[in-house]
Amino acid sequence: MNAEIIDRRGNLRLVLDPERVFPGLIVQGDTLVSLLEDLEEENPEGFATQTVREWIGLYEEMMKDAGSDLPYVR
Repeated sequence: MNAEIIDRRGNLRLVLDPERVFPGLIVQGDTLVSLLEDLEEENPEGFATQTVREWIGLYEEMMKDAGSDLPYVR
């Protein structure tokens, strides 16, 4: 079961996971970190900031488990 890339625009990918009904949006890790930096300047304790922090934490865990380097310095 492989995921299907439906569309590509810039650094984004619309991908259908065969285990899901609707496609998801893939955002590059370095783009996500840039978003977090902007969010932290505007609202460090806001819901969006906390959510993106959590996503980055999960991303970093998964990258480590896969033996992959991060595309940014932490």
